[in-house]
Amino acid sequence: MFCQAPLNSSIQTPPLASQLNPSAQGLQIFQYDLVQNKSLGVAKLLLSALAKAGAAGISNVPGLSELRTRYIQEALAFSRLPQIIKLQNAPTDEGPWGFLGYAQGGDQFLYEGTWYVDKSKNSFYATIPDRSENRWPQQTSLKSAFLDLGEKVSEVGQAALHLIGLVGPGTQIPTLEGVSQVGRMLYYSECDPKDPNKFWCSEHVGHSLGGMLIKPAYFKEGKEVEEPPEAGLFVKVDGQYRKFQVKEDTLLLQVGEAAQLILNDTVRATWHRVDKPSDTKSLERFNFAFFFKPPMDTRIHSNSELTNDSRFVDTGSGCVYEDWHKASLARYLNKQN
Repeated sequence: MFCQAPLNSSIQTPPLASQLNPSAQGLQIFQYDLVQNKSLGVAKLLLSALAKAGAAGISNVPGLSELRTRYIQEALAFSRLPQIIKLQNAPTDEGPWGFLGYAQGGDQFLYEGTWYVDKSKNSFYATIPDRSENRWPQQTSLKSAFLDLGEKVSEVGQAALHLIGLVGPGTQIPTLEGVSQVGRMLYYSECDPKDPNKFWCSEHVGHSLGGMLIKPAYFKEGKEVEEPPEAGLFVKVDGQYRKFQVKEDTLLLQVGEAAQLILNDTVRATWHRVDKPSDTKSLERFNFAFFFKPPMDTRIHSNSELTNDSRFVDTGSGCVYEDWHKASLARYLNKQN
């Protein structure tokens, strides 16, 4: 949709040059107001940043710090509920929204020839906007904090997806209006020191359009602490994993496989993982992930290398996203089969 700009961040596009900030890890950070203004210069640089690193930050998001703080407090309160109470909000496994609710562990992955399970990962899935199928706990105010944060993330993310030409008039996805998106509370509990699994979350890519993350929060013995230097989110860039961090007012945008398909490999899905610290005793980690997906009946036309994947079935008029989605979930849920 847009021409790819050179990857050199010194491009002179006033007033952008003074407002585009590379982080210490090489993550390009774009100010929120620049993304909202929808200038072609910003669009080129954002697309270039995503092509280079698979991720980019959007900073100075109005109200985000406060929404994040309230969400973390409620996520912490939910995590302290007795397990029997949390399981009252477990998924029903019925129908297309049967995955919504609280789930513990279950994520499996192959590392150096051995299968592992992310036992310390706890999740709570809900849609944004709210749906009757969401399974909110009654003992905390997680619902309002989750939805308020999710709506802000949705607003910022959709602006970015429009900016790079992934969504909007004249594209394969004219609009995301009315589409239920999915938010995920991520809570990594204290790890068993005997667990050989070295990751809180193993390396993977998302199959949707993309995802957004907030700055994570860490707690040790009930008190918030800084992220250990060896732990956190690592993104694969040029074959090497780099640690990416953002501030409280910043969202991290990652590329999903559906975006790679639609943009014909101009951007590529982001391989990422979450590393554990060397000392996991009493340490907990909280985050919020938001996933963007197109309408299920979207027909994807692509020249991407991902069209060679067995999940991509083109019947002559493109691959239906719902088919791609279901095939991706089936692969994810049956990794060892």
